[in-house]
Order: sequence, then C-alpha cells, then structure tokens
Amino acid sequence: MAPKRSLRYRHHGAAYRHKKRRLAKRGLSLPVKLLGVMALFFALIGLASLGHWYFGGGRPMVLTVEVIEREISRVDQLEPITQKQVKPVLYRGAPPLETLTIDEKKRRFIEMILPAVLIAKHNQDVARNRVEAILAKQYPTLEEQRYIRHLLARYRTTKTDILLSRLSTHPTSIVLAQAALESGWGTSRFFKEANNLFGVWSFNPSEPRIAANATRSGRPIFLKRYESPLHSIEDYFKTVGSSRSFEQFRDARLRNSDPFHLIRFLGFYSEQRQLYIDKLHRVVESNNLTEYDNYELDASYLKLKAAP
Repeated sequence: MAPKRSLRYRHHGAAYRHKKRRLAKRGLSLPVKLLGVMALFFALIGLASLGHWYFGGGRPMVLTVEVIEREISRVDQLEPITQKQVKPVLYRGAPPLETLTIDEKKRRFIEMILPAVLIAKHNQDVARNRVEAILAKQYPTLEEQRYIRHLLARYRTTKTDILLSRLSTHPTSIVLAQAALESGWGTSRFFKEANNLFGVWSFNPSEPRIAANATRSGRPIFLKRYESPLHSIEDYFKTVGSSRSFEQFRDARLRNSDPFHLIRFLGFYSEQRQLYIDKLHRVVESNNLTEYDNYELDASYLKLKAAP
C-alpha cells in the first residue's frame, strides 16, 4: 500500500508545481500585455498628432501664386496678354504711356495691371477659403485663432460671417475701370511716383505718402505711396471690403455678379457721386472690360505651399 500512497502524493506534487508555474506565467504576462497596450496607445496618439499637424494644425497648405517680379521702364517690356490664362507678372516701374495713342495706351495699361489684379483676387480667395476651413474646425489652433483675429481687426468687424462677406471680391472689369479712371490709364503722377492706382488719400503722417499739388480748405493733401501696384490693389480691396460707405455694394456683390448692376453702388467712391457712376459705366462698356471677367491666373504658376 505504501507505494500507491507515495505515487498519489507525487501526482499531487506535480499538479501543484504545474499550477504554480501557470500562475507565475500568468502574473508575468499581465505586465507584458499592459506594456503592449500602452505602447499601442501612445503610437496611436502619435499618429493622431501627426495627422493633426498635416491636416488640422501646424501650417496648413494653401494654393499660392509664384509671382514673377519684373522691373520695367519701357512699354515693349510688357508681355502681351493673348489668352485667358494670364502669367502672374508683377511689374515694377511705370513706363511712359502718355506718348502712345489712346488705344495703345489702354492696351498697355491693361497688360501692366491685369496680372496684379488677378493675383490680388486670388490672395483674397485664399484668405476667405482659409477662414472658412478654420471656422469649420472644432478645435482651431492658436495660430489659426490669431489669424482670424488679425483679419477681423483688418476688416473692422467682430463677426466672422461679416468677415467672410468682406473678403469677397468683385468682377475684374470694375477694378480695371476704377484703376483706369483714378490713374488716367496709368499716366497720373500718383501712379508713376507712388504706385497709387485708385487715388487713395493718406491721413497718417507716419505712413509712406506723396503730397498732392492741390490743397483742401487751405490744407495740404497727401496720397498713399505703395511698394507696388499689387499693394495698391490689395489696399483697394480692403477699403471696399471694410468701409461703411460700401456696405450696400458688398451686399449687392454677394447676390449679383453683373458689373453694370454693381457699379450703381459705388457712388460714394468719389465726390462726383452719380457722375462717377456714369463714368465707370462708360469705361467698362466702351472698352469691353467685361471680357476680362473670365480671365484667370495661369494654373501652372499655382503651387500648394505651407500657409505663411
């Protein structure tokens, strides 16, 4: 009987040792599994952060224009515009246009200014699209919030829906007509010496400006001096987009793209009021400027880059 008893104890001992090893193995696997879960968790967090940087945070990608800057002093340095896809050339310098025939002067003026108008309109559209994308996000970054605050201040509003309307643009024909009227088709001293296309006055002595020959109530008049025609056009869009004088014009351009309809709301741009509206209408119509409303920048010069 003794051997059988000894064998039974040996079986119990083996079972006990096996159970002990199994418990030990289970106890060891728990920290290993926990470490694996934690590693997977942090890996997913890392991927989410990376995706947030590329697609929701960091510096978003925007469609920028590769501007070609060119110093000119003669009209033959202007590139002819022969198609609706326009090369984004920013001309610096004012070639003498007053010596040309009327038709030639107008054609050369458009060749010089149209690319800058299209660049400015593109930049406005990029800004508006970026604002829309930021507003659609649940958690915009601090940089994006600063960008919105900057534009709200620049366009004199506290409401983002109003900001979007003020960032809108209007037909190119209107911009060209106003630039032509205010600069004498590129022959005014203010344009040639200060790149001021729209006769914008300056009331700030600390900003770059140029004195006019005339006075108002015995006081000197100053006009803004711009670095380039592009800067003049960008400031024009800001003025039209933020001044109370053009509130009706802004409302109208959200509902209608007909330049002859929109011109009726630009009387406050000049002291001439209705006479100025009539002049704009004639300039657009007689020079067939609506042709340029369908012109756009050459797509080969548009590249995706990180937002500035």
